[in-house]
Amino acid sequence: MSMDHVTKNDIYAELIQTGVGKGYCVIPEFRVGLEGGKRNKNIDLVWATRKSSTDMRQNCESLKYWTLHATFEIDACDVRNIPGKEFNRHVCDLPNIKNIDPGQSICHFIVLYTSAHDRNWNHRRNVEVDVALRKKWANGTVINVLDGRDLFVVHGLPTICRDDTAL
Repeated sequence: MSMDHVTKNDIYAELIQTGVGKGYCVIPEFRVGLEGGKRNKNIDLVWATRKSSTDMRQNCESLKYWTLHATFEIDACDVRNIPGKEFNRHVCDLPNIKNIDPGQSICHFIVLYTSAHDRNWNHRRNVEVDVALRKKWANGTVINVLDGRDLFVVHGLPTICRDDTAL
């Protein structure tokens, strides 16, 4: 997937198709507890597998039923970096999301869209600068910031996760 601009819907469609193609359950708005259950976070999209030792119907906390392999927060390339909000909240929250089995690492992504037609959007903005700045904001973290126009990286390259885990 490579084009001049990509919308949030384009990214969701590509991530869903790729995740299902890899054999994952693709779950939107996946809820996890943070800070020892003091607050919750809904992750935009996850690639997960159901634990074989659980019943078919989920009746308690999500991570007891699912093993996460990848998390995806999908944001505009112009998202702001306000402490505790927007981009910053993902950089702070995502590394704290862990599977119950400590041997199962998770790759965390923020995927940036570069166009929108369903809200106010400056289509003349320099998205290259926007994307580069957001990647810089995540330097030194375990978060992988992806330009949504180049989602080929989630198709299985072993370098997409900082711990060299291939999806």
